[in-house]
Amino acid sequence: SPELEVGLKWPNDVLVRGAKVSGILLEKTENPYIIIGIGVNLAASPRGDKNLLYPVIGLGDCGIKIDRCSFLKLYLRQFDETMALLERQGFAPVREQWLQQALNLGREITVHMENTAFEGIFKGLSESGALLLERNGRIEKIYAGDVFIKKENKD
Repeated sequence: SPELEVGLKWPNDVLVRGAKVSGILLEKTENPYIIIGIGVNLAASPRGDKNLLYPVIGLGDCGIKIDRCSFLKLYLRQFDETMALLERQGFAPVREQWLQQALNLGREITVHMENTAFEGIFKGLSESGALLLERNGRIEKIYAGDVFIKKENKD
């Protein structure tokens, strides 16, 4: 829906109006395949769970009424188009599309990793999709972690 404030939060979240509406999980196995799991809050979102890290929202909360089968058809059509673009032209155009919707590009973020956290400026994505984080005047590539936006930068 063009009128919604939609943004992407690295590495795998879709936010609407600043709240998480969708998340994607990828798992690489020993074979050449990647397993993709996606969750989308279609009708509503979890409420009252104090363990949630981010605010959440459902498409239904935004006035969008869609059933799971209709959503799946739309999603798979877009997925196929993106995969075809990736196969034809490589990652560069997909990366550019992602960056056009990226949240907090150029802003200070905190990246939490397994045993540590880093603060820096979100500078973009590398040619392989790693987060580019400027710290102490250097650009570092972050391959996994949870991104948190500094409170004063929150819209």
